[in-house]
Amino acid sequence: MEMYSTACKEALTAKTRERELQLWKMEEEWRFEEARLAEEAALTIAEHEKAKSKAAMEATESARRIAELESQKRVKAEMKALKEQAEKTKALDALAQTNFKYRKCTINSNNRSLIVHGVNHRHHYDHRCPVIEAQPSPRREASPLAVEDKP
Repeated sequence: MEMYSTACKEALTAKTRERELQLWKMEEEWRFEEARLAEEAALTIAEHEKAKSKAAMEATESARRIAELESQKRVKAEMKALKEQAEKTKALDALAQTNFKYRKCTINSNNRSLIVHGVNHRHHYDHRCPVIEAQPSPRREASPLAVEDKP
């Protein structure tokens, strides 16, 4: 009988040991599954972050290209403005250096002699003194500076 009781105890110990091993195996499978799910989640997050990073890089590149184009437009506009300013300065300098010789002439309508710079030249001219009239601006009726020759 002692053998029987020893065999029962060993069987009971073996059954307990089997349950412990089965429980340990289930816990290991659960940990393994949890680790696999965590790895998949990490890979999914990594792919998502990679996609976000790629999108950010593309947006940065696009913004850089847009800024470069705007910079080129600004440089072209500045060059055009400088060229126009240079042309304007050149034209004004050319206009300022032009040697216009104006003579102040008046015709005395009484004796029909020509007065040039205060010197009276006694020549007779058959023409009349020209009419000098300022053109009226669109906002005014007429200029008060109109001068006419009286015969």
